[in-house]
Amino acid sequence: MKFIFTILTFATLLISCEKDCKLPPDSPKPVPTKPEMEYTDLNFEITKGKSKQVDINKDGSYDFVFSTLLVGDPLYQHDKIQFFIMGAQYTYFLMGPDETSPIYNKSEIIPISNQGQHTWYDISWEKLAEKIIPETGSFFWNGQWKNVGNKYFGFQLKKNDKLYNGWIKMSFNTQEEKLIVHGLAISKIAGRDVIAGE
Repeated sequence: MKFIFTILTFATLLISCEKDCKLPPDSPKPVPTKPEMEYTDLNFEITKGKSKQVDINKDGSYDFVFSTLLVGDPLYQHDKIQFFIMGAQYTYFLMGPDETSPIYNKSEIIPISNQGQHTWYDISWEKLAEKIIPETGSFFWNGQWKNVGNKYFGFQLKKNDKLYNGWIKMSFNTQEEKLIVHGLAISKIAGRDVIAGE
């Protein structure tokens, strides 16, 4: 009798645990915290006079251009070598009032929506760093990407009227005067925030 009572108690506990532990059939499934990403290794360098076009979605037209521009400034009597990134139509950058995008650290969220004073714009151009060469005196560097190592630049790509977030991993070396583009990733799921470097 004691044995039967033990079995019945165990069965009751097991059934009650199964009822408590399972979600009702009409409950929504949990949303994954990280969207699936498509990764592309790039590993190229941009130095003075060099440029590189990148076609992320492989549709035959570029989505980004990385390049340099030599600018003479007679007013301030100096020359500038600018290192920049430019997006094509349907490629968006998160631009702030000073015409720069946030620099993201690994694991920071790149939002699908606007962020603070930053707004998503397509056909954008951003100066990453520039070397200032005065007529007299020593040269110096400006720009928020100067001496930045292994950080992330957020972007969006519009395809079939849907927005896909992504990131580009970049470094800048002022001593060697070069922009290093390590790689990029783009979400396979539209309308989602992404996590830089993941």
